[in-house]
Amino acid sequence: MKTEITPSLFKRLEQTLSRQGLREVVLAAHSRKVSRLFPPEEQVPELVNLLEEAGLWVDLHNRKQIFTPDRGKGGWISGYGLEVDLSSPQAGFIHLYLGRDPALVLAAKKAEHGHEYARFGELLGYPPCCVDFYKRHLARAESEQGDFILPLLDASLKSASPAVFPAWTNVAAQYFNYGLLSFYPCSFHCARAVAIARDSFRLLKAYDAPLAGLYLEKARKPILYTEYEGLYLFNAAQRRGSWLYYDPGALESSLEGVLAALLRGGDRLKIISNQRLEVRKGPRLQARLESPHLGLLLFA
Repeated sequence: MKTEITPSLFKRLEQTLSRQGLREVVLAAHSRKVSRLFPPEEQVPELVNLLEEAGLWVDLHNRKQIFTPDRGKGGWISGYGLEVDLSSPQAGFIHLYLGRDPALVLAAKKAEHGHEYARFGELLGYPPCCVDFYKRHLARAESEQGDFILPLLDASLKSASPAVFPAWTNVAAQYFNYGLLSFYPCSFHCARAVAIARDSFRLLKAYDAPLAGLYLEKARKPILYTEYEGLYLFNAAQRRGSWLYYDPGALESSLEGVLAALLRGGDRLKIISNQRLEVRKGPRLQARLESPHLGLLLFA
């Protein structure tokens, strides 16, 4: 089967999918991996038509997911929800698998629903070290909201000083609809993950150079991650030593609450550590932030 994403088809896919979904379709079309999407069920017929027009094989799970709303993450769901029959009147999302090889597409569907993590990760193009990281930290992630950012920060801090990470592996950018990876790396410094992100960037750039540049631009932005109080992207910020100066008017957040108000009332962070911060407005202390459920992620 011939696979071809023409410029016009790329635009139609861009209008239909999130930026992360668009990246996954491009990678599958170029035989980098089997990809998995979670479209809302009403979008499936149109999306399948577009994917088949691109010459991709598509397979669907025979049940749908009803997700429990997350706390503070803007609707991003890292874990699974309740699985129900397709005939259920509740609106849901469908596991959709796509790739160039129908046998591998089917194998990915079977591996995911058979809980064969190593095989599923292999088919989706994840490095073995990152699959091992996922398995080691799965219980910890599932005890919260299914997210691996804080274990990832812990693993990365052990091998980094100062704690500034490559932008290529900024998987936290997914909360703001960007990011060049579809998996949690074993460390922000993982060389295999960096290589995959660089390849994703090159492929996207071949279709739309300004859009690819936006993926990388967003990945370079600092992000304050919290498990339950939102995520915060500092669009206009500059780090000088242990200080992060930022424009509060350019702050993006997944939750408008107490922490958002504190950050918008400041203009700089004093970085004592990645999990100990002071919010200041000029020289005036606004708040001290310290929690095992919090982490400041800095990228270059």
